[in-house]
Amino acid sequence: MIPAVQGDLVPLPHGIPQHLRVSASSLQQREERSRVPPCGKELRVARSLLEPVLYRTWTAWALSALEQHLRWEAVTPAWREYRERWGRAVRASDAPAETAARLLELEGCTQWTAVQPSWAARRDDWAAPLKARIREPQVAIALLRFEEALTWEAVSPAWRAYVERWREKLDAIARAE
Repeated sequence: MIPAVQGDLVPLPHGIPQHLRVSASSLQQREERSRVPPCGKELRVARSLLEPVLYRTWTAWALSALEQHLRWEAVTPAWREYRERWGRAVRASDAPAETAARLLELEGCTQWTAVQPSWAARRDDWAAPLKARIREPQVAIALLRFEEALTWEAVSPAWRAYVERWREKLDAIARAE
């Protein structure tokens, strides 16, 4: 239940300093200025109250969500240094080819121990379409295949509760093919 707005301030839990409060009108102005993807406002992921982040495509959002649930043990040590820059590139991706390139980067930094043994035989066939001209449904399919190749040990326990909804959204995009 969302509490009613008192005056022009968005109510925050007790203990939050007054200087962190954000006026409702400024939030509304930011929302109006924000570019909202055609798939809806639910893609909005707020890193903080002051810096809302928008993903420009569903597949970019899904790729970021998957990466956020990967354990550190599932990726190479180099990923720690590259991750922040990669995340900015994902958020800026507005074309399927850009999201596909980021997916290839993530997969390339994923440890072989984090994927099913059969992934080694399937990987080249999986990667080939991502390097060519690609559309959003094909990126969705590639994301689904990569996620299926990951072991449960490679992802956080929270992913189990989240993955079905994630797969449903990507399945819907893939069916558009």
